[in-house]
Amino acid sequence: MDSDGNPIDGANLIVGQDSVFTNSQGRASSRQKHKTMPLRVDLDNFIAPEQFEIVDAPQTAEAGQPVKIIVKRKP
Repeated sequence: MDSDGNPIDGANLIVGQDSVFTNSQGRASSRQKHKTMPLRVDLDNFIAPEQFEIVDAPQTAEAGQPVKIIVKRKP
């Protein structure tokens, strides 16, 4: 989501070695074999037309647990 709480459609997340994109509700999922996986926000590969920067994002994702990532639009 952005810093105002709005979902971001087309954000690219790397979970382990899996690349996923968020939907119009700002949600994405990945099926992984491991319980804890590294998580990275790939700002260079967002489908969204705007440019973003990370405000808050965890470095790992736990299986079955939602992850909250916050980005803000660059001016």
